[in-house]
Formats: sequence, C-alpha cells, structure tokens
Amino acid sequence: MKLSLPQKQTLYHELGQFLRSGIPLPRAVEALVPETGNGALRKVLRRLESMFLRGETVPGAFAQLRPAVGEMEVALIDASNSSGRLEQAFAYLANYFGTLETVRAGVVKKLAWPIIQLHIGILMMTAVRQYAVSGGVDPTAYLGECAKLLGILYGAGLVLWLVADAVVAAGRASAGTDQLLSALPLLGKLRRNLALARFCAVYEMQLQAGINVMDGLTAAADASGSARIKAGIRRVVPQVRGGMAVSEALGKASAFPTVLLRTFRVGEDTGSLDEDLRRWADYYQKAAVAALEAFGTWLARLISILILLYVGYLIVDAYNNILQGTYGKLLNE
Repeated sequence: MKLSLPQKQTLYHELGQFLRSGIPLPRAVEALVPETGNGALRKVLRRLESMFLRGETVPGAFAQLRPAVGEMEVALIDASNSSGRLEQAFAYLANYFGTLETVRAGVVKKLAWPIIQLHIGILMMTAVRQYAVSGGVDPTAYLGECAKLLGILYGAGLVLWLVADAVVAAGRASAGTDQLLSALPLLGKLRRNLALARFCAVYEMQLQAGINVMDGLTAAADASGSARIKAGIRRVVPQVRGGMAVSEALGKASAFPTVLLRTFRVGEDTGSLDEDLRRWADYYQKAAVAALEAFGTWLARLISILILLYVGYLIVDAYNNILQGTYGKLLNE
C-alpha cells in the first residue's frame, strides 16, 4: 500500500486541522474515515482507527504504516508527539508533500507537450514513410507500424523508469551509489538538498523533544533517505557517545556541507541550534524545489531534442524512399 503525494498532503493537513481545533487524533481519524473515498488513503485511516481502538500510541501506529509512511514521517511524528508539537509536525509534512506535488505537477506539465509532439511525429511520419515506400497508405499496415513504434517507445520508457527507480533505491542503501548519484548534474543536487532538508527537520524535532543526541542523530540520518549520511552518522555516533562535539563528529562523517557544519558549531555555542536547523530545513527544501524545477526544464528540452532528431531521421528516410522509388521507375522505363 502506497500513498501519493496529494494523499499524504491531505492526510497531514486534515489531521493537523483537527489537532489545532483541540480534537484528539483518534477522534480525528474516526471522523475522517467516513468522509474519505475508497482507496489507499481510506485504508490507511482505517488501519489507524483500528490501532487506536486497540490502545496503540500515535508514534507506534504510524510506525506500523510503513511503507505507506516513510522514515521521515515516522521520526517527525515520534519526536513531535514527545514534545507536544504534533500539529506542527503535521503542518510541516503537509507543506513538504504539497510543495513536492506542486513542483511534480509543473514538471509533468513541461513534459506533456514534447511527449504529444513525439506521438504526432510518429503518426504523421509513419504515414509519409509508408506512402513513400508503397505509393499509398494501407490502414492495417499503418496501424500495425504505429503500434509497433509506440510499443517500443513505451517499453523503453518503462525500462528507463524501472532502472531509475532501482538506482535511486540503491542510493538509499549503498553509500557508494549515493555518492555517485550526488555527482550527477541537477539530479544530484536535488537528492542532496532533499536529504539535508529531511535531516535538519527531523533533528530539530528530536532536539525539541529532548531525545538524546545519539538517538536523535540516528533518527535524522534514517529519515534523510541518504545512505551516505546514514553511514557517516553511524560511523561517528560512538565518538559522540565518547564526548566529541556533534559539529566535530559531523565533520568527520564527510556527508555535510561546510556551511551546515559551521551552523552546528555556532548553534552549539549559542544554544540556538534548533532554530538554525529549522531555517536550514526550509532553505534546503526550497533549494530542492528549485533543482527539481530545473531538472524538469532540462528534461523537457532533452526530450524535444531527441524528438527532433527522430523526426529528422524519419523525414530523411521517407525522402530517401521517395527518391529510390522515383529512380526505380525511371530505370524501369
């Protein structure tokens, strides 16, 4: 069971509204179930309702919703529930997923026209090519050729999607793969900024909840979704436990930018680390949004270039067939 970005935004926004109105979370879930249509979101709410009826705690209930609920959500809800700031965590999550959905929709919109152009190009140039070869267009052969080309197109797209999904999943499990992905233009910046935004947001909540530093760092690293950050934190946690300052330990983790390490040092000295982390979480989220928009723009341009090259190939091929047909007739005469 998986929730889409709009479904997650809706879930956390509505739960947050109930909490701000003074309605306890179990009663909020109970009220939302009959008002939610059939689908994954209703199933999630029903599971929450049944767990609350059994006496499950809020963090425990959400933790059992994995993988519909991710590590960042679980960590934020756990820490904010301990500090009495659950409605703030829901507000942050609603904003986070809402922002991602808005940008995702924008990227899809940018890609829509190039994809439409590709389909139009295949339909038109297949007819031109068939006319050039046989002097006419046979509907059956035309539809068969279009179906073949579109099948190849969709198959290639599916393979690319599965490969990309597998590589991203490997980046969450392998520090080496994560580092390689971080070196990619645009996409690497997007992944780094999202990971740092999640790390800062969760660690800030952990500090507010009074959770010990080692557990807070581990939870924030898990929520980041970055194998490199997780490996670095696990490597330095024993040193923190031995008395090393967090800022110094994070420097040894080799997974954080210098400017963020400086913030940790200043925050530890001034006692303002939680406020600084909140600002950095917002900064990295906005930076990730900008990177995602740039990625969508360049991806649309790349697809347009590929379409032009493909249509150009079809035009040359059709023209070549026309010439061959013309010369063939002249030679036969």
